[in-house]
Amino acid sequence: PGRGSYGTNVLAGGTLEFEDEIGIVHSSVFAGPATATVNTSSPGVASVDISGIRDSSSSTVVEETWTLTLATGSRSLALAVHGHVVRSGVVAKAIRHTFLFHPRSLYALFDRGVVQMMGQERGRGYYFSRDGLARLYAL
Repeated sequence: PGRGSYGTNVLAGGTLEFEDEIGIVHSSVFAGPATATVNTSSPGVASVDISGIRDSSSSTVVEETWTLTLATGSRSLALAVHGHVVRSGVVAKAIRHTFLFHPRSLYALFDRGVVQMMGQERGRGYYFSRDGLARLYAL
């Protein structure tokens, strides 16, 4: 393990975002550091918890823990997200996750269908759905 040469990382990072009732977006990018803890590190699997992911450093509404798991020889990474509301009585337009990708093509398998995006112009490579996302491929 650890000898792969994959070039530029297609997954540059993920953020937790909270959009308040007037449209201001609060992002985990500006919320300060999170904490990473190695759960499992064995020849068969590696698992890491990233906790303390917040939508804001000053007036946090949502906080999450992300668990990333990768099995030896696997071509996919499992992401489990567990979150909770920290401050009640707040009206939100949206609570969402944003992942910045730099792939040539993107395939998303949703509960009710599939989306394929290839060669999108800058600023147009996004898709929104309320359906559950079963699998995402980025090549």
